[in-house]
Amino acid sequence: MIARVKFYSSSASVWACATFSSRPITSPSVGTGISIGSYGLPSLSWPFGWVSWVGFSSCLSSAIYDEGRALSAVVPSYLAKVSRAEKHLIELHEAIDEYAARKPYTVRQGVEGKKQKTIHRLVFTSDPGNTDILIIAADVIYNLRSGLDHLMSCLVANKERSGVIFPIFFQGVWEDPLPGENAERGKLRARWASDTKSLKAPALAILKGLQPPEDTGDDTEADRLRVLNSLSNRDRHEKLPVTVSGLSDFTIALKSDGKVYKALPELAVDFAKNDARIQIPEDSVDVKIEGTPLVVIRVGKDKASRDRYLRLPTFLDEAIPFLKSRVVNPLIPHVRR
Repeated sequence: MIARVKFYSSSASVWACATFSSRPITSPSVGTGISIGSYGLPSLSWPFGWVSWVGFSSCLSSAIYDEGRALSAVVPSYLAKVSRAEKHLIELHEAIDEYAARKPYTVRQGVEGKKQKTIHRLVFTSDPGNTDILIIAADVIYNLRSGLDHLMSCLVANKERSGVIFPIFFQGVWEDPLPGENAERGKLRARWASDTKSLKAPALAILKGLQPPEDTGDDTEADRLRVLNSLSNRDRHEKLPVTVSGLSDFTIALKSDGKVYKALPELAVDFAKNDARIQIPEDSVDVKIEGTPLVVIRVGKDKASRDRYLRLPTFLDEAIPFLKSRVVNPLIPHVRR
């Protein structure tokens, strides 16, 4: 059956249609007790059936009324996307656990060097870049980044909604260009001015505070938005640089001089990296290592111009609460509709 329901927001009310059926249909709807903090999006059961929405979205959690009785709330798309990212994050944990459970590493023995010494090396036999891990991680990143764009469209004037992006540029992007500044920075300054011109003053202040410092070094907290933006841009054109950097919490077992040893080795930090040499007696046999593979994603260079990696899923585990507490929740009071 078709029923007409009215959606109320802070700026206007909109009529829309909903279809009802006797079977459950998953819908982006929640009960009237919506919690912005949790962003949970369960299916909604009504006394007369289940509901599926027809082409409607809102920037605010708008009440739905039937004969004056509130029945549900429409979840804003930026919250729905964060919720979807959280679901993908659960899948990411499961995929990484599955990869680790296969123990994709071994110890290889060979003869190396002029003296033809027997050498043992840690070697990974499977790359997480060839699994679903990078695809699922990309889904998390996509929903978080696009959720920010949806939020930004709710902060600006209605006529500007379709063309804005959530700005992740640099501190001081709102200031006048410096002498000799490169063209790219000039474009970012112009984009900032264009996309933020209709923002309310409190929202503008929040966005200014979120712009990454020029030199964050290896400070993950300060650079979190920039990293998210960079990975999102990369995912549009090529696969994410997900790999395995080594083992953590590992133990080593071996036989040497007729004795069996098993302990946490007191070795150099780089011991646990792929192809690292294991400093053990040459006569060691039955050498085995067990540990947790460190699945990481490359996010640029550090201060020493070395590749910089962030651990998965840890980086995204921390990114979602950061976005909720530092970005989404502070800006929600300033959405226009």
